[in-house]
Amino acid sequence: MAPNEVQDKLQTYFEDNFLYDESMDEIDKDMSLIDNGYIDSTGIIGLVAFLERTFDIKVHDNEIIPENFNTLNNIYSYIGSKVENIIADNNWRVG
Repeated sequence: MAPNEVQDKLQTYFEDNFLYDESMDEIDKDMSLIDNGYIDSTGIIGLVAFLERTFDIKVHDNEIIPENFNTLNNIYSYIGSKVENIIADNNWRVG
């Protein structure tokens, strides 16, 4: 799966579940989703279920930490580290 496919799927999920009057273009990819009220603990649980189902990965309890889920770029990097055929490096991050 190509990085842009992962980004597209994640962005669609965010638009459908967390962004009601905003677009993804308005979200800084390094902004704290938790501190800025876009996602809460219940939202994280839903996001984890989505990631596991969509990308066929297992998210372990000890991996549900802000370093993996606090920003869009953290989430992209986390998925990249879990999914085969995705290189999780700085070229993969969203600008």
